[in-house]
Amino acid sequence: MTDPTPRSTGPVHQARQPSEMITVVIPAYNAQLWLAQTVESCVSVPGLERVIIVDDRSEIPASQTLQAIRDRDQRVEVLENRGKGGQKARNTGIEHALEYTESHWLCMLDHDDQLTPEIAAAVELGNRIGAVLVLPDRVHFDDEGFCERVSRRGIPAGRPLSPGLVHNAVPVWTATGLLVHRSVAERGARFDPSFVCADDHDFIRQAAELGPIAFCDAVGLRRRLFRDGRNLSGPASLLGRADDYLLLYQRWFRENDALSWKESWTWLLNQLVKQAADRELVSKIQEIGKRHGWPVPPKTRARLLARRLLPAGS
Repeated sequence: MTDPTPRSTGPVHQARQPSEMITVVIPAYNAQLWLAQTVESCVSVPGLERVIIVDDRSEIPASQTLQAIRDRDQRVEVLENRGKGGQKARNTGIEHALEYTESHWLCMLDHDDQLTPEIAAAVELGNRIGAVLVLPDRVHFDDEGFCERVSRRGIPAGRPLSPGLVHNAVPVWTATGLLVHRSVAERGARFDPSFVCADDHDFIRQAAELGPIAFCDAVGLRRRLFRDGRNLSGPASLLGRADDYLLLYQRWFRENDALSWKESWTWLLNQLVKQAADRELVSKIQEIGKRHGWPVPPKTRARLLARRLLPAGS
């Protein structure tokens, strides 16, 4: 198989070592509204080797949406995913990057988010401490001018972290903006289509089995905010998140990480009861708490009693 994209680039870029270089992988489906802005943010990042967009049968092909950018910058490449879904699109991009790029760092990005030049600080951190995975800090933004830095609530930056932090209730650990050392991909870590929206947590735990993971407090990511809850971490995906929690728990629960699991369990149980989720699903989530003796918060307990999901004397 030959590389469909020449190694030469449009603009002249300072020569860098592979350890300083980034290849960005972006799954795209009907992404024409924001994809060009996202790719423009990538091509201005220091050390960029390539941007790989994996188009999942968009009605308007990504190659058409990005034609002007591709004409001036040959580092931008579009692959076809043939309607296989977001996780498989990321995996296709990863495998292509392993074969056709030299970058030591692969950056996962969603089609509606943007990188900033500060992503280079996350690369430097990863190289300095020997991390296999680094997540940069981020800001939320929208097209109305809103921009706000997201609190990471006690997640320490700049040093190796416990993998269990991935499972707490703080919505920080996501695939978008994730810097992954190519050694992780070479050793077989991939995004699992079994998950609705927690394939990023599963992927991070796979990486954590292979080396240190870290958080960088440089703002390397601008994440688009959807106020209608369309983000995969929003309310519309709650039931999928519950199913994902059960699968993650089965695969990755460790007693020394129990505090983080307890935090996310408390949040999830409360949200499920508030939204009157299916009784069977609520019961499955409850069973995990019972197994570990995690107390149900008073407001959640009252809601469970009102729905007759908790015996009156318990």
